[in-house]
Amino acid sequence: MLAHLTAGNGLFDGLLHPISGIDHLAAMLAVGVLAVLARGRLPWWGLPAAFVGGLATGGVLGMAAGTVGGLEPAIALTVLVVGAVIAFDVRAAVPVTVTAVAAAGTLHGWAHGAETPALGHPALYALGFLVASAALHAAGGVAGLGLDRSKVLRTITGLGVTALG
Repeated sequence: MLAHLTAGNGLFDGLLHPISGIDHLAAMLAVGVLAVLARGRLPWWGLPAAFVGGLATGGVLGMAAGTVGGLEPAIALTVLVVGAVIAFDVRAAVPVTVTAVAAAGTLHGWAHGAETPALGHPALYALGFLVASAALHAAGGVAGLGLDRSKVLRTITGLGVTALG
């Protein structure tokens, strides 16, 4: 995937990694947008927390089990689906939405966790990665406030994220 560009040797690399690849950047921002679109049905922090929790869980799984076949296409599919949900204003039941977002986070985290054992400072890298991902969720939420008011912009943004998937 395009997000796998930084070396990941410490906190700084972990902070930079989520913004170094368009796939991860799009996924993080899109989750923030979804969080805003789901407000009223879910606390604003619910979906970002589910994704970051999934990232952490997936990271541990990736460190323990290594990579698995089909992981990269599955990650791309998560970006495609999140974009489609935004574009077509899909309003799934809250448990379904939270579970899907957590599962997407787990897949993203798994890929990065599988890379982590080779790093010099995996805990610092993971901390930076999680903090930067949460910050991108917040930035996506700010963008989502504007998108929530415009169906056309929401559709264009969602289709753009889908295309990146």
